[in-house]
Amino acid sequence: MKLVKIFGIAWILAVATAFAGTVTVSDSFVGSESRTEIVEPGQYKAVPVGKWAAGDELAVQINAGNKVFKDITACLVSEEEARSYRPGSQCRGYIKGVTPFAFKWQVDRDASYYLILDNSYAAIFKKTVAFDLRYKKILSAETASRLNGLFESIRAKVDGDFENADFNIYVKPCGQSNAFSDNRSADITICSEIIGDLGKSPGALLAVVLHEYGHSLLNRWGEPGASEEDMADQFATIMLLKAGDQGRAMLLQWIQYWMQRDSRAEAQNQLHYGDTHTLSIQRARNIQNAINFPEDLTRRWNKMLYRHMKKDALLRTINKPMRMDDLDLAKAALASK
Repeated sequence: MKLVKIFGIAWILAVATAFAGTVTVSDSFVGSESRTEIVEPGQYKAVPVGKWAAGDELAVQINAGNKVFKDITACLVSEEEARSYRPGSQCRGYIKGVTPFAFKWQVDRDASYYLILDNSYAAIFKKTVAFDLRYKKILSAETASRLNGLFESIRAKVDGDFENADFNIYVKPCGQSNAFSDNRSADITICSEIIGDLGKSPGALLAVVLHEYGHSLLNRWGEPGASEEDMADQFATIMLLKAGDQGRAMLLQWIQYWMQRDSRAEAQNQLHYGDTHTLSIQRARNIQNAINFPEDLTRRWNKMLYRHMKKDALLRTINKPMRMDDLDLAKAALASK
């Protein structure tokens, strides 16, 4: 056996076990970042936009929110070029361009890059500038291998514990920040865009992956609620509650992610178009309630999960029970195998 840490949580994997499912990581990721900057008259800003490697593709959309004076100079420059930048210098972008405008660039060398927003030619009016940075990042072999190992560890943990969990994980660009389970195959797709969005919140990302596992496993097992978002949320929540204090810390990150989303806009969308998802603020409250009062949720899910656990996993549960386990239910499930 070996112990692997995923986002700080220990997962025990059987080294010699052969797995039917696979993890496939795309050789490139796409994503986006949106920000707003205020540039005073007679001034310019160098806004850091990250480290990029040769071959990466960047696209910038610029819009000055002023009612009348909507012009701005916007340039993409390396850190070295940012240090030597002077107003009026030639650059990759637009000089005194009237917004909205956009420009693209394929990075030619590894470096840290900045977006210059130059309002130095204005004497009176400040500019409120919103920009969207969209990117296509070529993954190095090392990064792709690390991501593959990360998601393989999650996949192997679930497949090692549960029956009929031998589906595949695809990590790839989707054109949207999302993740989903295929209704027919139960395979899981994790969009590179959501990895970019949740890169600083590993607990929320792990919860999203486990949410999709909830859909896939319930589907494979023929249990009710496979397509219900709240059921998938509960699966992710119970799995992380079983991980103890570290799992609860991950759930708090997931709550923070939901709290940051615009539930008012979601409610409007539901009124106009319909949506099977519970509002983000409600999802956050449901997870918090599960953390505060886990007993009923735990017993209900243990009844289902133990029925579909492999014998070795049930034996581990019985021999080394954790706080969220129910020994009598586990023993009864093992006796029925």
